[in-house]
Amino acid sequence: MDSVIAHKELVRKEFPPLLTTDQVAEMTGLTNEWYCRARKIGFGPPFMRVTSRIIRYEREVVLEWFRSHTTTLS
Repeated sequence: MDSVIAHKELVRKEFPPLLTTDQVAEMTGLTNEWYCRARKIGFGPPFMRVTSRIIRYEREVVLEWFRSHTTTLS
């Protein structure tokens, strides 16, 4: 549990509250292309379309989306 708390604090220090697609990809270890495809098919964490070409993600919303989509294999 302590490692989860430490990771959350590290993410908060390294990444701003509003993230670009590149920053989200770096934070999560997925590719920019994964996020682009996910947006097109209505999958992935919620995002904000600031303009037709500017996308932003809320850091905490992305982290929560990943937590809610975590599974354990048995």
